[in-house]
Amino acid sequence: MQELYLFGGILLLVVASLLILFAPSMKGRGYQTFQEKAEYDLERNTPEDDIVRHARRYHY
Repeated sequence: MQELYLFGGILLLVVASLLILFAPSMKGRGYQTFQEKAEYDLERNTPEDDIVRHARRYHY
């Protein structure tokens, strides 16, 4: 019986740590799934765009 509690505790820790890691990136953008976020990032939010946006805002 104790093995079951140990397994449940470990599973709970894993789920909680995944939520802590991934929840901030989902916050405030209105995505329903991680797939939607991934598609948006691929189409519109490339690192090059972020660099150009930063340069225009702060260095020109």
